[in-house]
Amino acid sequence: RGASRRAADAEAALARTILDTPMDYVDHEQFHVRDAKRTIFDRAEAVPTPDTSWYRPLVDDVIGTRATEPSTRSSVVLTGAQEQVIFIQYNYSRFRVARLQERIGKRRPTPKQTEELIHWYRLSRRLRDQIAETNLALGLAMAKRSRSKDVDFSDQISEGNMALLRAVDKFDAARGF
Repeated sequence: RGASRRAADAEAALARTILDTPMDYVDHEQFHVRDAKRTIFDRAEAVPTPDTSWYRPLVDDVIGTRATEPSTRSSVVLTGAQEQVIFIQYNYSRFRVARLQERIGKRRPTPKQTEELIHWYRLSRRLRDQIAETNLALGLAMAKRSRSKDVDFSDQISEGNMALLRAVDKFDAARGF
């Protein structure tokens, strides 16, 4: 009984945090049509999840903190259609969080609203992570290309990853590129 109460308290705290943090999203015409959820998720092309096990060993190799041993360098390259699908799903998830925030306002959410709010929030975070992980190689390549004597390479990688996350949040898939 105590464990379920702690889980409920943790969910309520998460819901309050989500409600207190405005959710931005890039709007899309598909969000406002009938059966948007079904169209965006159920009828969409599957988007492969990247294997990022190569990333940490590769970074360690480049900055010289790991003994050299073969590293796997597998990565997922998405088609333009797959990128559109995942970005629309990501922004639709954020759209649903924003709509729930508007609907709930300053009131205490019902258990159903709490469950829905947390579902869409966690889905948006999972999709954001998937997009970022799919593009880690791009950030690493850019850091390698623009190495500077004045900036530590690990700092460049970190800055590149932060820029990648900002780009994920602002990217508009409706523009077609």
